[in-house]
This record gives sequence, structure tokens and C-alpha cells, in this order.
Amino acid sequence: MREISKAQQQKSKTLRDSLAKKFNEREAKDFIAAHQDKRWYDDFVILYNMMRTKDYVISNKTKFVIAGTLAYVVLPLDSIPDFIPVAGWLDDVFVLNLAIATLNEEIKSFKLVKEINEKKV
Repeated sequence: MREISKAQQQKSKTLRDSLAKKFNEREAKDFIAAHQDKRWYDDFVILYNMMRTKDYVISNKTKFVIAGTLAYVVLPLDSIPDFIPVAGWLDDVFVLNLAIATLNEEIKSFKLVKEINEKKV
């Protein structure tokens, strides 16, 4: 595995913090309400819940991937603007699927912890 320089780490942290500051919970909830009938909705909600669950610890790398993915999907400015029919959403779905594939093991762990915690209640 390639070593990440201190400068790259700092740049990633700065970008992560910037995305976190721009994240608007109201916009995210509105987005979810408008799209919850879509097939990729469950994946989006899992990522959203992973960021919000305070008793589930995730690495900074995972936070960065999730924050970037959620911002890319929710914010209108991306590679193919969302106002372009069909194509505008295809890139969002692609980025979401890429994040889900990248975080597959972390998502399985999150679901398991969530299931265990729900059984405790």
C-alpha cells in the first residue's frame, strides 16, 4: 500500500472539514424525502446514518469517503449537473455505488452493530 504524505493527509482533512461545514442536514432530509422511492435510497441512508451515529466509530478515511459521497449526491454542482435529465443522476448513482463498494466491509460492520444495539432495546 502506498504511503500517504503529511501534506496529502492535511489536504484530505481540510477537504473533509470543508465538506462537513457545507453539509446541510435540512437539505439532506429534503433530498431523502424527494428520493426515498429510488432503488439507491437505502444505500444513501446507510451512509448518512454511519455519519450521524455517535456511538459507532469510523476512521477519518471512511468519514471522508462518506462526506464526499453525500455532498456529491446532494449538492447540485458535480461532473454532470443534476438538471440534465437522466445523465445528471447517473453520475450520482455511480459515485454512490462506488462508495458502497469501497466501504462494503465497514457497512456490514455498521449493520451488525446496529442490529445488536436494536436487540438490546
